[in-house]
Amino acid sequence: MMTCLKMMRYRIAMVVASALLVATVGIAQVEISDSGPGQRELTFSLPQNIEFVAVDAGWAVVCDGQAGALPPGSPDLPVFSGLLPLQPGESVEAGTVTVVYEVVTQNVSVVAVPVRETVALDPGQSSTRTVRRKDRVIYAQDGFWPVQHVSINEVWQGQRKLARVEVRPVQYNPATGAVRVCRLLKVVLRTVPSRNEEGPRGPLRRRPPSSGEGAP
Repeated sequence: MMTCLKMMRYRIAMVVASALLVATVGIAQVEISDSGPGQRELTFSLPQNIEFVAVDAGWAVVCDGQAGALPPGSPDLPVFSGLLPLQPGESVEAGTVTVVYEVVTQNVSVVAVPVRETVALDPGQSSTRTVRRKDRVIYAQDGFWPVQHVSINEVWQGQRKLARVEVRPVQYNPATGAVRVCRLLKVVLRTVPSRNEEGPRGPLRRRPPSSGEGAP
């Protein structure tokens, strides 16, 4: 049975019929504004509902408006993402991160992100099932995971260069079963020169040398 801490800005309630635990927080909000030459500030606040859904002898954490889940095997925590336009030749990286935490609950077993697995029963028959296989490295940690709240990846849509900014506001400590959330997250995004060669249609891909090329 999980033990819940009483927090001023959270209201925890168990819904027996649907096996649901709901924590109420502020309105969802993501803002990106200029904060100086080559800098922008991303401000993120949590959606209204954080739910602990009972599944497979554990709990999955979900939020309204989430973009998806983390990689299979990692704790089933919500992820939010957005696209930030970039100019060709530039990239963006996360600088200073300011976080306001609140612990929602303790002694909780958060299940792993599910993955679809197909097993061949015989040459003419197969069976597909959903499994939640824990990543042993992550679940052996005594610390909050994920460590980084922000992940940035570059993507191209034709000739448009974009940065996919991923925000991970919920963390889990597998050793203590504690779940904490970022009530407010502020990140300074810095513009830096691109690390990859680019052309007018996107990143350049070098052709690997064929046999004999480069030979004296």
